[in-house]
Amino acid sequence: MAPEPEAIIDSHLHIWDRSRFPYHWILPGSALDRDVLPETLRLCLYPHQIAGGVLVEASNTPAETPWLLEVAQAFGPDWGVIGWVDTATPHAPNDIRALAHHQAFRGIRLNLMHTTRPAAAALHALADHNCVLEVLIDWRTPEALWSIIEQHPQLVIVIDHFGGPTPTDDTLLLWQQTMSRLAACDNVVLKISSFGPDTPLAVLIDLAACLFGTQRLVFGSNWPIISDYHGMLKQLHQVLVQHSQAVRAALLAQNAARIYRLGG
Repeated sequence: MAPEPEAIIDSHLHIWDRSRFPYHWILPGSALDRDVLPETLRLCLYPHQIAGGVLVEASNTPAETPWLLEVAQAFGPDWGVIGWVDTATPHAPNDIRALAHHQAFRGIRLNLMHTTRPAAAALHALADHNCVLEVLIDWRTPEALWSIIEQHPQLVIVIDHFGGPTPTDDTLLLWQQTMSRLAACDNVVLKISSFGPDTPLAVLIDLAACLFGTQRLVFGSNWPIISDYHGMLKQLHQVLVQHSQAVRAALLAQNAARIYRLGG
């Protein structure tokens, strides 16, 4: 296996503090029912030469975003934040404009499986400030995303976690067909994230690279929801060793630095 590269940017990391914000999706008594603070994140990343990252919202509340921005700014210029704004409210464009003045703000995330259709004005504000719309979708029902792509071709859209539920052998062809249509839009990026030992990672990365090209794929761990950070990176490198050094560098760091405007 090739050695780890000098720089990795992890574009999908979470922290949370249950005393500050509600996290409705964390089940009481589960392994995730604990605080995951900036210090916890630093200890996790330290052995792996992680040069930068993106903190992604976890509470679906606007109050969480300023905290994430504060943490990212303390971590350094190679860190950004994907926050949360209620895009259905009339003041959403102003909220986005205000956040865009912060040096670590890089965009917002929407769960299109549960969110009402975002207001066009909010999405225009994101595009006007060169910010990203990150989306959670179920690739089997992508209709809400189609309409956003069609109406906002200037907006960079990052699809989390391979587009939702990991396809199985029985659904891989359908996943490929859906992703092919999305990949035809130059403003759409796919995130290689939230995978585990049972994920057919080599097949998915090969297909994704064929569909999106290697310049529109970014790596993200989804830690701590994916808890075994070392094992996840080892699995990824075992797959990427089959690719050229240029492709590995693009997927692991360069694409994220460009798409999220990290590094200064």
